[in-house]
Parts: sequence; structure tokens; C-alpha cells
Amino acid sequence: MNLGNVHYVDSAGLGELVLMHMWAEAAGYALKFASPRNSVRQLLELTNLSAVFDAHGSVAEALAAMYQEQVCSA
Repeated sequence: MNLGNVHYVDSAGLGELVLMHMWAEAAGYALKFASPRNSVRQLLELTNLSAVFDAHGSVAEALAAMYQEQVCSA
């Protein structure tokens, strides 16, 4: 999920991100975040969600991480 254009996330938005993460895991998928702005990254750290969510500096990095996980699990 590209968060590059997201400037702010409120509590409802955090709840939706957690819900999406849970749905993805339950279905056997991994949700990756790409390009979160500093404000979003700080919020994830303050709420300890940075330990739950897999955030990467760019879309390319997130895609590479997904590819690496697929290769390692095969």
C-alpha cells in the first residue's frame, strides 16, 4: 500500500489499517506499506504499530521485500 500521499492518519484510519492487516494475515497474505511520510511513520512508532506493520521507504523496496518472502518460503 503506497502511503506516499498520506499526510495524516487519525484513530479511525489506524483502526482501518489494523483491520486490513488482520484480514490480509488471515487470508495468508502480507500487507506492506511503502513511502510513509515522517508524520505517518512517527504515528506508527508512537502507537507501537511500527512493530506490526512492515513499512518500506519506497514501492520498489516493498515489492522487493514481498518477492524475497516468496522466494524464502518456496
